[in-house]
Amino acid sequence: MDPIVCFPSLVQYADIEARMTYNGQALSGTWGSKIKLHGTNMSVVVTPQGQIFAQSRRTLLEGPEPTGFYDYIHSQPEAWGRLVEQATIAGGPITVYGEWAGQGIQSGKEAVCRLPVPHFFVFAIGVGQVAHPQNPDRFIPQWMITCPTTIAHTLPKGLDRLHVLPWHMPATVLDFANTTALAGVLDRINTEVEGLEGGDPYIAQVFGHKGAGEGLVFVPIATRVGQLSGAEYDRLAFKAKTERHRVRKQGKPATPREAPPASAQILVEAYATDPRGHQGVHEACGGVFHKRLTGAFVAWMVGDILKEAAREMEEASLTEAQVAPLVRTAARTWYLSRCAS
Repeated sequence: MDPIVCFPSLVQYADIEARMTYNGQALSGTWGSKIKLHGTNMSVVVTPQGQIFAQSRRTLLEGPEPTGFYDYIHSQPEAWGRLVEQATIAGGPITVYGEWAGQGIQSGKEAVCRLPVPHFFVFAIGVGQVAHPQNPDRFIPQWMITCPTTIAHTLPKGLDRLHVLPWHMPATVLDFANTTALAGVLDRINTEVEGLEGGDPYIAQVFGHKGAGEGLVFVPIATRVGQLSGAEYDRLAFKAKTERHRVRKQGKPATPREAPPASAQILVEAYATDPRGHQGVHEACGGVFHKRLTGAFVAWMVGDILKEAAREMEEASLTEAQVAPLVRTAARTWYLSRCAS
């Protein structure tokens, strides 16, 4: 077994619109929403053989690291080990996905950054393991559980600094056959996300800390195994962020599809933003600006933008050969301008 069970991707609302209206369709669906916390994506994998792995979004953590997540997970082996029975029943690993957030993980004015020590905020559980349908070298969960009540009942009792993120808004129906109703739902989503700039109600209620929120994540509702595959989650989960955290230039948190970009340069300018740059520094460089890390940062930016802009590139008939060099130039310039001479 490959211990890395990757967290499926989060896309933009426009990508969901494209998928739900592909080839003349007009589908509908129901999504639940959860607060998006300003931290770092982490998870713990428990196998039927009793192994316990801590991992970041794409990397196995093989020892203590700067965020402290490895030490946090491995300081509670007996509690996490109680998931072995469920992994055995499932015939594959149980993966607990969450945001590791608190002081020292990310900087900013967000409420969660004010917590004195990091906490693990669980938002999904993966059950089993399968190869990604488009990338067989990657593994994703066979099934995803998103219902907070089911997640809370699944997790072992007594884990320190662990919280299950609740639903935020009432269930959100997106009916792409009813454009009038759809426009009203988008207005509500955008109003709710923009309101988070004034305060994160979840962190305020649970911890009493005031400060902004980062946005919302919308996911299909799954209360049990068999309702939502990892591949479906990958296709249908989307994020809507406050202006300060949008890694793509757009007018609203949830914006309908726009006309394809007129050139590769225009596309890159929309995606090579300050928030994406700072995200890349955190994920690829450990939060450090240093010339020796330029290559790692540039590679991360190229991969991230090519993945997220894939739909727009296809619609604009733009190739990787046209886009990637422009991303490399923009990323290198951005990063080096912030490195000490």
